[in-house]
This record gives sequence, structure tokens and C-alpha cells, in this order.
Amino acid sequence: MNDEFLAAYRRQDAEAIARLRRWIAVASSPYRARLTAWQQELRWEDLQQELYLEVHAVLVGDQFRGDSLVKTYVWRCVNNSCIDLLRRQARRAQVSESIDEDRHGVEPRWALGERRDLRRILSRLPAQCLELWQRIVKGQSYREMSEDLGVREGTLRVRVLRCRRLATAVRDDACNETAVEEPE
Repeated sequence: MNDEFLAAYRRQDAEAIARLRRWIAVASSPYRARLTAWQQELRWEDLQQELYLEVHAVLVGDQFRGDSLVKTYVWRCVNNSCIDLLRRQARRAQVSESIDEDRHGVEPRWALGERRDLRRILSRLPAQCLELWQRIVKGQSYREMSEDLGVREGTLRVRVLRCRRLATAVRDDACNETAVEEPE
């Protein structure tokens, strides 16, 4: 079945294309309300087209290995893409909420001390870590970051993990310094 479908699809058979579009529509339908609620300018048809182009590139580019049915593979690709989009939108929402709080002066007094501590910790980290975190805060996925930086996605995840561990160590050192400086 896989070989027949792939051959028909690569020949640009209208029935195979329609079947692929139906699979994408069904696989993405559980995410429709959440995706369109997060971002008003996101049109459902545009998302369907993006998902189609993503799956098309895999099927035409011979990246599909045939370990599963094409339908199953498409389902997984669409689900993963929708989940990535929801995560990016959630990160953007968190960033915009914190920016709005800063603009309106809603920040509580205790947050000023935390912000000062955060600046001190960030000043001790390498520029590479700061760049990675800025990209994450902007909502870039690991896939997008790996393409931009020319690094494999797995390597990038390891770098982010190392940066997180380094930041934790710097924070712990800063807390120990603060504890020593304060009289009891």
C-alpha cells in the first residue's frame, strides 16, 4: 500500500493528493480550536497548507523510510507540528504578558531583587547561552534554531542543557555568596 500510494503521489495523482490532504485535515482537527484561539490572524487554511508543504517535502524528498504506513507517518508529522506551534505560541504569550507587566509597572517590589539577581547570573554566562535562550524566548523551535545555526537538533538540545546546568551552578554560587555576605 505504501509503495502504491507514494508512486501515485509522486506522479501528482489527484486522488493521492486529495487523500493526503484529508489525512492532514483529520490529524490536525483536534488542534483547530486551540491554534486559532491563540493567534487570531492564523487562518486554518494557511495552517493546513503549511502542514501539507511540510509533509510533501518529506514524501517527495525520499525522507520517508517506510517503517510505518504513510498515513501513520503523516499523522505523527502533523501532530508534532501542531504541538510545536502550540508551544511556540505559549512561549510568545508568556513573554508578551511579562512585557506588558513591565510596561504598566505592575511588577511587585520583591521582583526587583529577583531581577537584579537574574542580571547578575546572566552576566556570568557565556554569550552562546544567552543567544540560545533569547531564541527560545522568541518562540523558535529547536528545529528552527538548528537550521539557523547550522547545528544538528540533538547537538543543540545538549548545548541548551549544558547552559541550563551552568546557569544553575552560577545561581547556586551567587546564593552562597549572598549568604556569606549577609550577617546573621
